[in-house]
Amino acid sequence: MSLDFSRFSVFSLAFLLGLRHGIDWDHLAAITDISGTSGYKKESLILALLYVVGHATVVVILGLIIILVGVNLPAWVDPLMEHLVGVTLLILGFWLMFSVFRHGPSFRLKSRWMLIFEAVNKLSFFLHNKIPHKHKQYKLGLNQGISSLKVAFIIGLVHGIGAETPTQILLFITAAGMNHSFFAIILLVIFVFGLIVSNTLISIFSVFGYAKVKENSGFYLVLGLTTAVFSLVVGSLFLFNKGNLLPAIIGD
Repeated sequence: MSLDFSRFSVFSLAFLLGLRHGIDWDHLAAITDISGTSGYKKESLILALLYVVGHATVVVILGLIIILVGVNLPAWVDPLMEHLVGVTLLILGFWLMFSVFRHGPSFRLKSRWMLIFEAVNKLSFFLHNKIPHKHKQYKLGLNQGISSLKVAFIIGLVHGIGAETPTQILLFITAAGMNHSFFAIILLVIFVFGLIVSNTLISIFSVFGYAKVKENSGFYLVLGLTTAVFSLVVGSLFLFNKGNLLPAIIGD
């Protein structure tokens, strides 16, 4: 009976840790970033949820590898991915500043990841048309290249690879230390469920929040500048390995 209660306590903790991990700073930045890129609430919500699915997918894969094989990611992976997230946040911040002052009332938020993939997409088409080959040239159309749906999913994958935060590390250590892989996998699934719940709620609030804000162009400009400053500050901290200076939203 005490063993069952002990497992129930661990599973409950896994769910709470999943909820907690879902509101880490990089998640908030990515979800609010993605949800503000579309003028349609349904599309924005789908994009945000695809980010959640991508992130959860990698967490499940990493967790299963650790539980079943006992393999951890190399120590250099997490700092590298943190730097990557920091660089993209800085790109977004500078782009938002530029866009606000250039477009004024017609300014619209655009995801930093969409910007990066659009740039790569345009470069690939440019090289394709410039390098001699027998195929006909292509023009970059709206439906060509990497779709926004794929981009949102890829963002989640990238964040999942660099997601070994204290809450996740605690989960994986606990899971790896369990006597039965079956219960460890259940623990992992419960953690991911908590992550999905918190990220989904953030996505819903973010999408409908942006939908109301967009009705007021003046306030939308202020939001754009605020997002830019937020991205620059958080991006700089991540880039220079100072992410620990960010206050914990609900403790560690």
